[in-house]
Amino acid sequence: MGTEIKDIVVVNITRETAKITRTGFGTPLVFGVHSKFAEDYKQYTSIDGVLEDFLVTDEEYLAALALFSQALSPEKIIIGKRAANVAQIDIVTVDTAQNTTTYTATINGTAFDFLSDADATDLEIADGLVTAINLGAEPVTATDNVDGTFDLDSDVEGDAFTLALSDDGTGSGMSSINSIANVSVATELADLVQLNDDWYFLILSRRITEAEQLQDIAQAAAFVEPRLKAYLYSIDQATMLTSATDDILSVLQALAYERTAGMYSADEDAYPEAAWIGRVAPETPGSVTWKFQQLVGITPDSLNSTEIANLKSKNGNFFETVAGVNIISSEAVVAGGEFIDVIRGSDKLQTRMAERIFTLLVNTDKIPFTNKGIGAIENEVRAELQISVDEGFLEPNSIIVTPPDIDSVPAAEKAVRFLDGLTFSGDLAGAIHKAGIEGTLSL
Repeated sequence: MGTEIKDIVVVNITRETAKITRTGFGTPLVFGVHSKFAEDYKQYTSIDGVLEDFLVTDEEYLAALALFSQALSPEKIIIGKRAANVAQIDIVTVDTAQNTTTYTATINGTAFDFLSDADATDLEIADGLVTAINLGAEPVTATDNVDGTFDLDSDVEGDAFTLALSDDGTGSGMSSINSIANVSVATELADLVQLNDDWYFLILSRRITEAEQLQDIAQAAAFVEPRLKAYLYSIDQATMLTSATDDILSVLQALAYERTAGMYSADEDAYPEAAWIGRVAPETPGSVTWKFQQLVGITPDSLNSTEIANLKSKNGNFFETVAGVNIISSEAVVAGGEFIDVIRGSDKLQTRMAERIFTLLVNTDKIPFTNKGIGAIENEVRAELQISVDEGFLEPNSIIVTPPDIDSVPAAEKAVRFLDGLTFSGDLAGAIHKAGIEGTLSL
């Protein structure tokens, strides 16, 4: 064989196709206390699959039914398993009995003191602190073990407490150990995300009493707030319809939570929040408003103007009949007042932009720290912003991307290969929720 092309021209092709796991923004998690399967969670793609594990009366099945029954429904859902709540128990030991010394146990930020006498004993100090704690208002019960130690038990299963111990002497005269750890929806969610974090919407299965539901709602809202997730709940809490300020809508509104949306519904047992998620989750984030959505299988509420005004003032959501059509007629906002579609669209933009740039980095041998290299990052930012424009989340012709010039990048950042200072801005496309039209008719 004579000379071949490959002897003269050598072409090497590198496939820049490394894939990364993309975060899903349409996957709901139904989380409840059950023992239907051995795993911590399972994925389902149809209600028939759910029925293989659950009874039609199970809360998890009812939530899944609402998710899968909508005109559009998620491709898959996750059902997670949580343990029942457990009350926290700490054991406090008086290690050193010091005379005329103030011993302090601080529970949830509230200090409880006992001043020892001139002939102090560990039994006396423990007994004194037990008495002080039980006379206080913290939801903790102290029990004297009559051996220089005492137990602190949370009064409510799933409600954790904090504890700090001190004295005004030269050293710490007390110590504590956690005998039984607190178990709650928050601790169980924290465990689950270590196993599977590829879900966006959280739905909690109902518990027996309203007090238990309110406990779960408050803890789940606090858990979701610092994460790129969204939590929706519904509850038939009567005070939500009034001017009261101690209902769950008011409590979460005061906390200005931006990742929890509350819904009043007398049909809470049918999981209207799951139906709402099931209807909108398949849509591209930011491309659709959550208002005006029609929910299958949910009974609309009949609300008077005062109740509607009260719900709106608390950033509450509701489902009612308007002109013969059953729709979400509230503004579809989270506790802090922002629109749900803005939160979800922003999360999607933030995550996809990071994934896009990461893909560039892992599929490129080297991006030089030059204006050309900065331009490569800029191009990825612009490309993702354009997708958000095309999807209707950002307003066309409003995008401004400003990359730093290489000469302005500090040497210290170059030394650690950290590109900082690339900024962008854009206007939200928004949505029309109300229209005002004026006209004149004449002969």
